[in-house]
Amino acid sequence: MYLQKFNKIRFSKHPFFYGALLLFSNIYAVQNQAELIQEGKSLTALAKPMLANVLWYREPKPVEEPVPTPCIGSLTVRHIERGGVGYKEGYSTLEGLVFPIRSTNYIWPFLDLRFHRFDNNEIAANGGLGFRYNAFHNKIIFGLNTYFDYRSDHDHRFHFPQIGCGFEMLSRALDLRVNGYFPLKKEKTIRHCVFDHYQGGFIMSRKKVEVALEGVDLEIGRSLRQTNLIDLYAAIGPYYYGGNACRHTIGGRFRLNLNIYDYFFIDGILSYDHLYKTKAQGQIRFNFPIGCTSEKTRMRKKLTQPIQRHEIIVLSKYCKWKKNF
Repeated sequence: MYLQKFNKIRFSKHPFFYGALLLFSNIYAVQNQAELIQEGKSLTALAKPMLANVLWYREPKPVEEPVPTPCIGSLTVRHIERGGVGYKEGYSTLEGLVFPIRSTNYIWPFLDLRFHRFDNNEIAANGGLGFRYNAFHNKIIFGLNTYFDYRSDHDHRFHFPQIGCGFEMLSRALDLRVNGYFPLKKEKTIRHCVFDHYQGGFIMSRKKVEVALEGVDLEIGRSLRQTNLIDLYAAIGPYYYGGNACRHTIGGRFRLNLNIYDYFFIDGILSYDHLYKTKAQGQIRFNFPIGCTSEKTRMRKKLTQPIQRHEIIVLSKYCKWKKNF
């Protein structure tokens, strides 16, 4: 009641009441100190509501965590062994990830370029644009991306183009990734045979084709063990490939990644579906970060990490039969 009366007084014109109010607060706190200790309260709990009635008092603002800044880019050299989903041979990759716009905001655009050469002389490439948005006070990173994918046959006479798009949500506890793949040129004829020796004008044809499959995949992952030296990461999720082709398949993929001081990586990948069966692969990566700041926080690493997607266009071979009877 006394404080409500004091609030009606303009302190700028009556400095006497300003000093009286501070004296009253100190006397009242000392008298009730024993009672506060018995109730488990501190003097701060009493002083806060009293000081809040003083015009010049302001609640101290919490110190915010600095906004992490991704590296300017990274250059990666890697090789994966044979036996993946949609391809048989192993391949080597040169990859460059660049964050060209340097600012202090929460949105970071990127450019991702990858070139692959298979052991059987096939080539493939990816070019992607996207951004990552650091939201909710450095707790979650949202990302969107779109890619143009390319793959040739081993003779370099036939070419498969594809458009891909993806979404990612990265946090300290859990990561979520969703990708879609949409081929632009879907079929290549490998062999065409016509059987026309039947009587009555009846014919039958057999065409062996290689097709690019549409697809979508989802992955959920998290860090299992993280120290200053290593980071052990695991991810699992389903995938689907098919579309308008005669071949359709649903499967699952599991990968385990060991990161050693952000420069050397060892990956193990295991997948299964009824079309490509069980596939087990190993991969090694050498990563060279460029233009990184001195901070080594988990969120900065997530901002700079490569985009996880099925970078090789999924192909399948089968035969088509036609007849007029």
